[in-house]
Amino acid sequence: MKYLVLALVAIVIVVVFRKKAGPAQTTQTQVPVPRSSRAIEIDGDYITIDALGFFGPFSQSPNSHYTVAWRDNHGNKPGDVVLLEGSKVLFQGQLQRPNDGSVSDSGVFVINDWKYTDSPSGTFYAFEPSGKIIIAKNLRANLINNGISKDGRFAACQAAHSESADGGMLCVFDLRAKRIVGRFLPVAGWASRYDFESDKSIVHLIYDDGKRHRYAFTGSFLDSETWETDKVKYASGYELVEIAEDS
Repeated sequence: MKYLVLALVAIVIVVVFRKKAGPAQTTQTQVPVPRSSRAIEIDGDYITIDALGFFGPFSQSPNSHYTVAWRDNHGNKPGDVVLLEGSKVLFQGQLQRPNDGSVSDSGVFVINDWKYTDSPSGTFYAFEPSGKIIIAKNLRANLINNGISKDGRFAACQAAHSESADGGMLCVFDLRAKRIVGRFLPVAGWASRYDFESDKSIVHLIYDDGKRHRYAFTGSFLDSETWETDKVKYASGYELVEIAEDS
């Protein structure tokens, strides 16, 4: 009987001790990461979309709702084009060598296809958010860049110099009417970005130094006086001689 009582006391002590000390090991609950943040990662000018095995440059709409991304495989195989609304894939397709994507607040987007060719050539594409082609314009010149209005109504594409009639031309498109509404040589040179006054049929050419010049869609240079003044104000000695000879 004595030994039984001692055994019961020992068991009670062990149980009380364990309750106070807690378990010897703990398990950690892994909180799942939302799929959208795990599958899409932006680093500088590039985006990774894990679900598509995609990595490439991208551009976002002014309202940040849409993202167009592209991957030029440099002729080894067709390049890829992806349109996202937030983290949702709206369109995934292929072009020969997609570059220079721009997307509007409506999800309408444009892409320059540099093509598989050694001769000056390129195709300007405009797409609906579904991926349906609005315009596909072949140009006999390499393509420099493009831009699209915030509302997705108008777009522009700059061609590089070539011996063809397309060389150096800035083409302005009415995407609703599906046609070219302007084609001209920018007097002040090639721009890096574009802005549009859709209600006035005006395109702004924006340069890396912050300057911008306005053109009517017809090609009329609306800021010619300002540009002539700036030419003299900022010209080098050699350029001043050329200006004097031309005047």
